[in-house]
Amino acid sequence: MSKKTLYHDKAKTHYVEEQLTYEDVATQVPVSVRTLIKWGKEGNWEVEREQYSMFKADQKERVKRIINRLGKSIEDALENNKKVSPQTLNNYDKLNKLYFKFAEEERKEEPKEADGDKGDVSDSTIKAFENMFGKKL
Repeated sequence: MSKKTLYHDKAKTHYVEEQLTYEDVATQVPVSVRTLIKWGKEGNWEVEREQYSMFKADQKERVKRIINRLGKSIEDALENNKKVSPQTLNNYDKLNKLYFKFAEEERKEEPKEADGDKGDVSDSTIKAFENMFGKKL
């Protein structure tokens, strides 16, 4: 099997989703920086990297808006002596944890390239959100 067959997808994930530099990717897969750059140009990885970064930022903002709405509804219910369902409180708690996970990931990230935006939403985070609300993103 060729190196491309064996390592292309893993290299692309490191570069696009994990926001590693080509040099850092080369330490993760046995492929030269020169080959990675070639694959990146052929596959338009830079555009995918930017789109992935924007996707992450968008997801974080959506979660923040939902938390704010849910928090307001809980606050209103409590002020009006109404009961708040355990499911509502559980959803609020889960969303807060998800939001803080996004924030923690951002804090851990350091710029890997001078002009690159950072971003990464794991499949497990997306699935957790989908399971929480029973809807596909």
